[in-house]
Amino acid sequence: WATRAMGMLPFVGTPLKRYFTRYENASTVMDAIIRSLKQGREQLGRDNITLVDDQKAMRALTEKLDKAIKLGQMIDAKLTSQLERELAPGDPRHTFVQSEWLFPLRQRIQDLQQQMVVNQQGVLAIEMIIRNNVELARGVDRAINVTVSALQVAITLALALVAVDDRSRLA
Repeated sequence: WATRAMGMLPFVGTPLKRYFTRYENASTVMDAIIRSLKQGREQLGRDNITLVDDQKAMRALTEKLDKAIKLGQMIDAKLTSQLERELAPGDPRHTFVQSEWLFPLRQRIQDLQQQMVVNQQGVLAIEMIIRNNVELARGVDRAINVTVSALQVAITLALALVAVDDRSRLA
């Protein structure tokens, strides 16, 4: 009510109204910036929740792959020891077991090992993303607490200087 009452005074009202109108416009922009920063921070938090779930699933897969690799290596060791004990190197059955059982088994073990390495790299990459998101959220908090306050002071000062300039032109 005070700005309205002062707005009716001649020579004072118009510059004062302009000052408060400009401040309200700047305040609206600042509120939009703050709202956008907070929404971004919340999105980072939601992303981290999803990433943690993905990371848990990848760790579970790593355990399954490790068990499958160990099982394959045990089968390989038993087949190799039996092959050496029971069949001579020149025997066609020896060649058959080596080419049809051991070779594909070793290829599968190698594929599982590579898959496990890729999976572990995924776990580490997700961990880095989670940490980066946490740091970004902290940065948003700092921006809201410090930078936005500084911008509000700057806007207030700028508007006050414009108001002083308007008054000096009228005088």
